[in-house]
Amino acid sequence: MWMDRSLCMPCMFEDMAYAFGAEYGVDRKDMNINGQFLRILPGNDMELQETVIIAAVGIGLLFVSVLVVYSVFYLSVVGRIRQFGQLRTIGMTKRQIRRMVRTEGLILSAAGVPAGLLIGGTAAYFIRPGGWSWTHTLVTGAAVIAAEMITVLISVRRPAKTASSVSPVEAAKYSGYNVRAEKKRGKKCAGRATEKHTKKLSRKITPVSLAVMSSARNRKRSVLTLLSLGIGGVLYMIAAVYVSSTSLEGYARTGEFQYGEFLFNYSYNVTQTAEHGQTDLQLEHPMDENLIRQIRAVDGVEDIRTIESLEVAWEEAYGWSFEPGDKVTMSWYDGKEIESRTFTIAGALEKGNLDQEPGDTYADFLIPEEILDEMTKGINLTECLIVKTDPQKEKQIDSFLVEIASEYPYLSYNTLTEHMQEVRSMFVSFFAMMVGLSAFIIGFALINLVNTMVTGILTRDHEFAILQSVGMTRTQLSGMLRTEGTLLAAGNIRLSSG
Repeated sequence: MWMDRSLCMPCMFEDMAYAFGAEYGVDRKDMNINGQFLRILPGNDMELQETVIIAAVGIGLLFVSVLVVYSVFYLSVVGRIRQFGQLRTIGMTKRQIRRMVRTEGLILSAAGVPAGLLIGGTAAYFIRPGGWSWTHTLVTGAAVIAAEMITVLISVRRPAKTASSVSPVEAAKYSGYNVRAEKKRGKKCAGRATEKHTKKLSRKITPVSLAVMSSARNRKRSVLTLLSLGIGGVLYMIAAVYVSSTSLEGYARTGEFQYGEFLFNYSYNVTQTAEHGQTDLQLEHPMDENLIRQIRAVDGVEDIRTIESLEVAWEEAYGWSFEPGDKVTMSWYDGKEIESRTFTIAGALEKGNLDQEPGDTYADFLIPEEILDEMTKGINLTECLIVKTDPQKEKQIDSFLVEIASEYPYLSYNTLTEHMQEVRSMFVSFFAMMVGLSAFIIGFALINLVNTMVTGILTRDHEFAILQSVGMTRTQLSGMLRTEGTLLAAGNIRLSSG
């Protein structure tokens, strides 16, 4: 399938390369364009998929950044409630406090964003130095800076509003606990004290029970910390479950290998250098009965399936979605000249939803066999042979098929075993990427956790003094704080595995 070559940069590059070769007397068959380079040019088949993946990862990181920055500034504001009250006492307005908190976020961004761009740009350069462009780097950097500034302003908006709403009286009474909900429930229950409520006032006080009460009275802080920890854990669990629960062989057999363990098809390099592509090879080196007979003669071969296709070209407007009744003009090589014909789209099918021969699911158009025979004038359209074998004799069969393949230099020989190794490598790369992303998020989450614990300790010094005055030892106090951390870890494990 081709689109309008004037809109396709890989196509334009191919045309330029072949024109350059023709100018200097290099035959097309002696030229082989770097397919990997073509895949990184705008307009290639994988560009949209890669763009969507990169955009999804970027949006996910921005979402995580909002959560992390919000958590950090919320905890920072909570730890400085009394300071904000004192500033209000000496005349600072709510608007000035909001501006102060926002400015703090922008100052931190001014230090962090350039460092991130420098590290990211350096890593990108060493990953693909040949594709480095200062223009693209500067444009991308500007976009990242704008996105980060917007992210920070959105993240600190709520903490800034919280800081500005603190009155001097509330700041003076602040103890580090969120007890508003308890006060409201207390009002509803006033005058109706029962034995159940009386029992609640008499409870066993231990370091563990105090840690549980502390977590319950600081639910918002605990939830924020759990969310930031949980996102990284969830990503890790998704990757681990996906990799461990997917059958490598089942995944590898989703294509032609679902019908056998060995493939013979035309060499990609030879196809690319032929003037009329695959059709030239089908004319000059058909996969006929001679080759099929050699393969069938190998002990252990149970079946051979063939895939037939015709390479065609057609022009379209970029992004055209076919509808029944649309006209499509196709061009193909019939062995003597380029032919063209206009066809009418009768209908559209989802690939894989049709009971058809192997290979049809990879075609762009399905044409009645009689018309296809008329178009090709007897050309052997076989492009792939799929060999099904006795599993007990695969190694022995492989050695014989390698010898057969060596007699046909224009053919490519592939095995299910090799394909499974490629799939395994892909899964390992995917898992490594997800683990790296999870580690990045968990690193920020740990900063949140430390910030939560430190803030809780700094805002509860009065409580700790009272507990120690009534007999709590330092060991018990340390045990209480460790239990609070353990409860957060248990919540994270529950969130990640649930």
